[in-house]
Amino acid sequence: MTEAIPTNAVGVMDRGFASLSYLKLMTMQKEEDKKYYVLRINMNYKLEYGEGNLIKVGGGKDSGWYRVVNFCDIQTRSEYRLVTNLPNKTPDNQEGITDFEVMKIYRKCWQIELLRKFLKMHLKLANLITKNPKGIEV
Repeated sequence: MTEAIPTNAVGVMDRGFASLSYLKLMTMQKEEDKKYYVLRINMNYKLEYGEGNLIKVGGGKDSGWYRVVNFCDIQTRSEYRLVTNLPNKTPDNQEGITDFEVMKIYRKCWQIELLRKFLKMHLKLANLITKNPKGIEV
């Protein structure tokens, strides 16, 4: 999955990819690759707050220190935890992104998932025959 993320792009993944070993794999990428991710993690992962903005996720050998963004969706009354390697916007680093922007990235991805669900259930498009944009439009 990591290889599918283009350089300087953000991969958005849900809890199916949220194992602690996968998180560790994502952080071991080469610095020059500049592949970013936003990954929703399970609510039952133990969190330990450290210094700065890093939080230890999990326990044992696969635990690691990550940037964790917590937010609640008031409409659905759901709580979310996202782990990301996107640089944090601080007074020192104006090129980073805020926690709110990380949340918006995840919510946009979820809107795409809801559209796919609508297409599959109501328009009976379980399998797209083509990947050509014109074919999909038709």
